[in-house]
Formats: sequence, structure tokens, C-alpha cells
Amino acid sequence: MIIAGIIGIIVLANAAVVWLMTRGADGAIRDYAPVILAICVITPLLSAAAAFFAATLLKRHQTRLKKVPFDLHELFTGCRALIAPKALEKGIILHFYAEPAISKKPLGDPDRLREALAILLSNAVKYTNTGMVKLHSAIKDTRPSRGRLGHAWLDRWQKKTITIYFEVKDSGVGMTGEQIAKILTTGQFAAKDIVEMMGGKLSVESTPGIGSKFSFELTFDTIDVADAGITGNEHVSDEFEKPAFEGEVLLCEDNALNQQIIREHLERVGLKTVVASNGEIGVELVKNRLRKAEKPFNLIFMDIHMPVMDGLEAASKIFALKTGIPIVAITANIMPNDLEIYRMSGMNDCVGKPFTSQQLWRCLSRYFTPLSPQTTGPLTAETHYTQVKNKMRQKIVIHFVNDNRNKAAEITAALKAGDIKLAHRLAHTLKGSAAQAGKILLQQAAEEVEQRLKDEQNRVTPQQMFALETELNAALAELTPLADEFSLTEEGIYKDA
Repeated sequence: MIIAGIIGIIVLANAAVVWLMTRGADGAIRDYAPVILAICVITPLLSAAAAFFAATLLKRHQTRLKKVPFDLHELFTGCRALIAPKALEKGIILHFYAEPAISKKPLGDPDRLREALAILLSNAVKYTNTGMVKLHSAIKDTRPSRGRLGHAWLDRWQKKTITIYFEVKDSGVGMTGEQIAKILTTGQFAAKDIVEMMGGKLSVESTPGIGSKFSFELTFDTIDVADAGITGNEHVSDEFEKPAFEGEVLLCEDNALNQQIIREHLERVGLKTVVASNGEIGVELVKNRLRKAEKPFNLIFMDIHMPVMDGLEAASKIFALKTGIPIVAITANIMPNDLEIYRMSGMNDCVGKPFTSQQLWRCLSRYFTPLSPQTTGPLTAETHYTQVKNKMRQKIVIHFVNDNRNKAAEITAALKAGDIKLAHRLAHTLKGSAAQAGKILLQQAAEEVEQRLKDEQNRVTPQQMFALETELNAALAELTPLADEFSLTEEGIYKDA
């Protein structure tokens, strides 16, 4: 899991736990104790006392679980996004699989489940130096919830329940029996507390030098997919089958590369795109359509970090217009606390950067009705997909080189001028570009700087700026020859907008 930025708030996290204990702030306890617990696992710098108190707070409020429909595949995708950079850095293979529950969705607390899985996965990556980390789920049982009459033939009037088995397995250093007993009995292993809070029991199997397996079962009530407000086309397969939609999307995004990539993704499924380079322009575009009584946008994709007006402010102004247009955050910041901020601001959904076609299609299918299915032969579809993927890769490389040649100098200049907000935005943009280009070490270095500039405070160290500049130079040295080559090919012709 990416832990950049967390170290800078460790002291505040300790203080927050003490404040929660002494003030008895029930809402804050409910919202932040799980986050503090996750931090405890990710870094040893948080005191054992803070971990103990946070666990106590979590247990105190164990009955306060949400009961909302959620998609297990999407939850796994979010978990994978959290740990993928560190796993890639270490050369660890990730294997994730969620057995689908046809036409049913579990009702439960996806945030708590995500926290438990993220803790187990981050530990698995931390203690694995080579091999694989695996997360999979399997449906163990589906049955009606027994009502007072207790007759199975009353299924149609009764809720259905589903029991799901979860397993996190790694090929890491493993543990002895004494070590297993210690983590299960000390009361400081947050994943165990969360699993028990949700009605399960965490089991551990491990062999030193071979690896570990953590598993548990949870039982959920279920709801039909149609009742959950999700279209039947929610899950898009990986076999290059793409949907077709009709409508218009407003994209609020300041990064030119992201604008082009997202626009091409939307065009591929039949959607028109209007681009706004900051939140203020996006708000004005929505207002203009209202004033002229024109057809409103069907959907708005909203980047969070933009100049002039950021995504949160723009979203609040658009919601105030009462247009009813759904707004989806599209951002690289998808930690649980970030997602909670987007939800509290009224945003309908979130797509993480970088995203796959399937992830974007799955989101779009919630807000657009698919047209008649597109049918193409497997070979044709695969060939087309490969061509599109190669062309997209070429554009990513070219944009990365052209947009980031002087990015480190620009960040340094902004810091010297005291413009911390600009420096933060530049670091955020570089982080996204690095992720698109697959430069994980640069992505992490940029995120370190970005997190150190949060709240318009400059806590960046010379060592962090040196690391960013070093990784950027290394990426440019590798990608510049490719960009020059792509620019000369017919498929890779690049023109500045």
C-alpha cells in the first residue's frame, strides 16, 4: 500500500486518538477510529497506546455498521489499487478474484470490509519479498432468512442471505505458532476486530519460510440488482465486449493527457464529451445551458485538484443549481478518507486514476441505458483492442515527455515563490502522469511531495525533492527516445492543442 503522506500526520493521529478518548465524540469515533487503526498497521511509528485506544473505540461502536448494497468486484478493485504500487515495486504478482453472485448484491458495510482486507493485504505485501499475494472470495451458501413461519416456500417474501468466504494468501516469510497466537490475542490486530464486528472469525494458517493464509466468512442479507438501482449490465467482461451509450458528458479536468484519454474512452462507447479545464469553467457551462434552456449534460466527471476552482467547490456550486446531473469524481486520490469526503460532498460515485476500460464502463452503465449490444468476432475485437491500446500508450508517452520536462523546476520555483497551492497541484499532476506512464517510483516520489504540501503548508524536505527530481530524470531518459520515435510514426503523430 502506498503510505506516502501518512508519516507526516502520525503525530496528529496520536493526538486525535487521545482527543477521541477524552472528549467522547461519538461521530468522530465512528468515522475515524478505523482510519487510525489502518495507520497503525501501515507504519510502526504510531504508538501502541494509540493503537490500543483506537481498537477500544472501534469495539465500543461495533454495532454501528452500515447496511448498503455494494459490489464485491469493485471493492476488490479498490483494494488492489491501494497495494499495487508497492507490490509492483517489489515484483510481487497480485491475483484477485471475486466469485460473482448472479443478480444479487450483498447488503453490508463495504467501508469496514475494505479496511479489513486492506490491512491484511498491506501486511501480505510488506512481509513478502518474492512470489504472489492472492485475494479471492467464494460463495459458500445462499439461503432464505428464516421468518417466524420458518417455511422455505416463503422465499419470495423473505430476504435471502449469502455467506461469502474471503482468503488472503501470500508466499512471504510466514509465522510461528507463537507469533500467530500473539496477533490473535493481544487485541491490537485491527483486521481481526473488524471481522468480528461484522460477525465473522479470522483464521490464520502459516508456515515459516512458506507463507501465510488469513481467511474468514461473513453472512450478508442480499438485494436484487434491480432493487439496488444498478443496471443489469453492471459487470463488463474482460473479453473486449464494450457497451454502446448515447448522451453527453461534461469532463472537468485540467490535465491535457487525461482529457484526451478520457475523451477517447467515452467516444469509443458513443458518448460526446465537452471539456472544461477547471471547475469554474465547468460551472459556467452548466449555468449557460440552464439560461438557454438547452438540454443538460447527462453526466459530469469531476477531477478534484484543478486550478482556479477545485472539484469539490465546483460540485457544490453545480448541486446548488438543482439540475439533477449526477457528478462522479475522477481522481488518483482514492483512499477511504478521500472517498468519504467525496460522498459527503454529494458526489454520486468515484472512478480512480488510472482506470481500465471495464471500470469506466461499469460506472457509465449506472447512469446510461446501454443501446443494443455491439457484436464483433473475437479476433476482430482483440485486434482492435490491441491497436487502441498501443495508440493510447504512444500518446501517454508523448504527453508525459512534453508535459513534464521541467516539472521539478516548476515545483521548486513555486515553493521559492511561496505558492504552495500551485506546487501542490503540480506534484499532484505529476503523480497522475507517472501513474499513467507506469513509472511507479516517480509516482511515489511525487505523492510524497504532494502529501507534504497538503493544507497549504510546506513540509517538503530537500531529500524528497531530490528523490522526485532523480526519478523524473530517470523516467525522461527512458521515455524521451520512445516519444521521439512514436512522433515519427503514422499512428503516433502528435500535435499540440
